[in-house]
Amino acid sequence: MSTRDVVITGIGPVSAIGTGRVATRQALESATSGIHDITLFDVEGMPTRRAAEIRDFDLEQILQTRQTYLDRASQFALGATQLALDDAGLSREDVANAALFYGSAFGCMDTMALFFEDLVAKGPRLVKPFLFPHTYSNTPISLIAIEFGICGYHANYASGNVASGCAIIDAYDRIRTGRCDLALAGGVDALSLAAYEGLSELGELSPGDGGDECCAPFSAHRNGTVLGEGAVTLVLESRDHARARGAAILGEITGASLAAGVESSGYAATVHHSLAAATTRTPHAICAGGNGSVEQDLWLGAGIGAFLDEQPNPIPVTSLVPIFGNTGGCASALQSAAAILIMESGVLPATLHADNPDPAARVAPITDSTRGAPLENMLVTTADPGGTVATLSLCKSDT
Repeated sequence: MSTRDVVITGIGPVSAIGTGRVATRQALESATSGIHDITLFDVEGMPTRRAAEIRDFDLEQILQTRQTYLDRASQFALGATQLALDDAGLSREDVANAALFYGSAFGCMDTMALFFEDLVAKGPRLVKPFLFPHTYSNTPISLIAIEFGICGYHANYASGNVASGCAIIDAYDRIRTGRCDLALAGGVDALSLAAYEGLSELGELSPGDGGDECCAPFSAHRNGTVLGEGAVTLVLESRDHARARGAAILGEITGASLAAGVESSGYAATVHHSLAAATTRTPHAICAGGNGSVEQDLWLGAGIGAFLDEQPNPIPVTSLVPIFGNTGGCASALQSAAAILIMESGVLPATLHADNPDPAARVAPITDSTRGAPLENMLVTTADPGGTVATLSLCKSDT
């Protein structure tokens, strides 16, 4: 069966380092971290007080229509989608028959917590009924479809940290095989007190000392991850569809792989398999999903290291989690958008706080941003603690 090229024609990033392509690219070029003290909710007495929190986000400055109540995650998703459509030069009429794929690890946790607090405190007769439709994992994708009148095939993924990776891979596969011509794909996750407290109690979050060094992927002194939040929508098209409407092509997805391990001892092999399966061109860099987790960085690094051992030349590895924070189900989409912007700018950001690499992790990320080296093909890989790995092979536009 013949397959078609899948290109990216629009990027709509919303994260702690900026909103939109220009702000995001500028922050990546300077390797500016979005991790700061949390202001969104009270963390008094908690071991970790920092996160990559989005501040000063105003949906009314982006979206054409006024909204009533929206969960924080839904606000980000709607804003990211409008930005992506604007970036791709698409109107609402243009996407009426588009397909839609979105992912989230936590969904609308803030609104869910608010609804059930009322339920427990006041009983079922006094809860606020308008909140309930805003509590689902698929609320953001549903609101995107309603807001922009998207009537094509829809798929929502609630698959942990690889949720948006699943969404993009599904969209890629459907366009590649001719089942659709145009798709919006991405993911969202927002900071919430419930998720923050839960992960903190599980010991997943870095206690740090209140300083930037609390997120240190693949480092010998890593002691946990640092949360972030964000949303990214990508516009994906077949190359013929993009050319027919005169769209500017930002990049191309040349390969993809979704793999899952069955036990922790096999996770490194899963990472290796995912990277090898997705690779269609020799990568000039790898954007690894190392997030400072004590255990996960070990098997993620081991899998990447095994892949690097097979390559004829050294390949630089970086992690953007110290910049974006651990954005949960948004991670794959956010890293993919970043990879397109990195190839566009020619600047590969350093991995912050990784100057003391752990030999057991088998990966020594770059500690200084590189400029001028070839950056036309990149691998983006994201892992979930449960052992699922999503990898995308991206290349710079050749048109």
